[in-house]
Amino acid sequence: NFAEVSSVTVDELFGGYDELYAITYSSSMGFICDILENFKYAEIIFGFEDLISDSLQEIIAFQTITLEKLREESNKKKLDLLSRVEKEALKLYVSRDKLSHEKTYILKAEDGRVRVITGSANMSYAAFQGKQRETIIYFDDIEAYKWYFETFRNLKESSTDDISRKAIEIGDAKENLDNLPISETLKVKKT
Repeated sequence: NFAEVSSVTVDELFGGYDELYAITYSSSMGFICDILENFKYAEIIFGFEDLISDSLQEIIAFQTITLEKLREESNKKKLDLLSRVEKEALKLYVSRDKLSHEKTYILKAEDGRVRVITGSANMSYAAFQGKQRETIIYFDDIEAYKWYFETFRNLKESSTDDISRKAIEIGDAKENLDNLPISETLKVKKT
């Protein structure tokens, strides 16, 4: 049911929860690093508009670009990101063979409260700080949480690869294709 229209800050929207499960088409790594400070645990799936076919070249190119963005962050933010990945408090995934244009943020608190944020807003400063027009809708009920969390889980299982600490740390993915997330899938499938 449509309840009301209100203006809320990013902190009001994302604050007070312990876990974050996000699907975003594009992002700004600075925003991701800042928003992650609110959560004890997070998983993020990155989608990509140009990944229309599942050709290996496109997958490698996209994953290389994603890793380069992660590496470009300032040293402190990069170290925080790496530390979270190492402690398994953060899991990052990139699209493998499915396009995801979704923008969904699923939040859960230890006391049982839940929230689902969805709409047109990517995980970026431009989207959440009023620099461009966005539609943002949120639900604070368990049924929305269950449905969106199952959608997240299915997308993660069927179309993403995990980004490891090693992949983020290595300086040049072009020189180290074994460090790309897709290489683990290829090894497992003996491709």
